[in-house]
Amino acid sequence: GEAAAAAEWFREALDISLSLYHAKPDDAELIIGAGQSYAWLADSEFRQVRLAEAEAARIAELDVYSSADEALRGHSSLEMSKLIAMASLAVIEIAQNKIDLALDDSVEAARAADGLLLKDPMNAEYANRATFAHNIHGGALMHAGRFDDARKALIAGLQINERAMKTSANAPHWLQSAGAQTRLSLAQLDVLTNNRAPAADQFEKVIKDLKPIVDAGSADANVARRYCAALAGRARLAKEYEETWVEIVQLLNADRSRLDPDATVLLLEAFQRTGRPHEALQITKALYSAGYSHPDFMALLEEFPELKAAAVGDGAAR
Repeated sequence: GEAAAAAEWFREALDISLSLYHAKPDDAELIIGAGQSYAWLADSEFRQVRLAEAEAARIAELDVYSSADEALRGHSSLEMSKLIAMASLAVIEIAQNKIDLALDDSVEAARAADGLLLKDPMNAEYANRATFAHNIHGGALMHAGRFDDARKALIAGLQINERAMKTSANAPHWLQSAGAQTRLSLAQLDVLTNNRAPAADQFEKVIKDLKPIVDAGSADANVARRYCAALAGRARLAKEYEETWVEIVQLLNADRSRLDPDATVLLLEAFQRTGRPHEALQITKALYSAGYSHPDFMALLEEFPELKAAAVGDGAAR
């Protein structure tokens, strides 16, 4: 399919990047280029829920960055690429319920991001990466049951994002979207700790911020997923809003090729809640048989035991 063809293209690009890098291994730009090729491949594999392959590509990417000699260790672009890879590896680890590994990789990414931001506090891209890293670390802490530490990490990331939003003229959509993701994580934490009112406020804030982008037709995959996640969070709290779940199906089902596993789980839930269990079951079986065991997905299977029974029955050979 389309995703498999893209992955093959990324493998070809990787071969070219690696040959250039091996010919001149002390060139920072070629190191970053080889690492980025691994990153593209990892993202492609992750969208296909090929988790072992995605994890291996991210580890190989980090190995490339670690090969840089001492003279390049302070190179800002290299350091930023490395921290993105560490945080992204943690995402893949959480998807496999490897929470301890995710904790280690995400805290290292958050520390590296903070270090870059200290060098250039007004850099919006550094702020964006720091927000991302703190969000991933906060999520890992949350899934480890360390709720107080999770809140501290998420608030730290949100504060970084809010400062950047205030100081950036015409703040770009990606900066606003990164803040929305952290608000979603805080809302999830509030739900887990039975703080429903703050959770509802966070969901409404994300919907308000992202709806104009969605309505304008300019939402990328991340914005669409975060907007739908906020709609879903609000609907779960209300225990109704079937029209909301219909909207989520319409937004996410329009182009499944761009969905990451998190968005795919949202679509699965929306199918189940709008009376389309066959489609929900198809997605459940595909995720389960691929070894996807993100805590949120496993919790959803507990909520819908009929999906769990079918997935376990058909996917035991995962």
